[in-house]
Amino acid sequence: MLTRHCVSMQVPQMRKKIPIEILYEDQWIVAINKLPRIGSVPAPELPLPATMLGKVQRYFAPAGLTPYVLHRLDYATSGVLLFGKHQQNRQDLEGIFGDERTEKKYVALVKGMPRPKGIISKKLPARTHNILVEAQTRYALLRVFPGKIASLVEAFISTG
Repeated sequence: MLTRHCVSMQVPQMRKKIPIEILYEDQWIVAINKLPRIGSVPAPELPLPATMLGKVQRYFAPAGLTPYVLHRLDYATSGVLLFGKHQQNRQDLEGIFGDERTEKKYVALVKGMPRPKGIISKKLPARTHNILVEAQTRYALLRVFPGKIASLVEAFISTG
């Protein structure tokens, strides 16, 4: 069943309404439209109530659910963020994203006009240690906008 609705919530610490737009929901998962400049999960400088995880958990609390993030999106990134709803199938759902056969595909609007296809390799900070890890993304150009001011690319995260 495909559902789409939007709920605004007041976050006490921030005194700011940030909408939760539910793109899809069934008995096992919920897909949320994550806006840019909102964290997916808590960090030392970002408390749980200020994250999408905190907002989704608060939204589902009256139903007795404590959703958990199935993957993350960077703070500045917008896109679809998936949450599991029940602990009984958490390991199975999380396993899908840990499986090397799972392909992470993104569509991104980028400044300028990149080459028709390529691979971006860069070292990024690890999530749990003070080290840099290799990250690799393959991309393909989908569309160039007039004036070559921006392009639409399809990106596949290989590592990182």
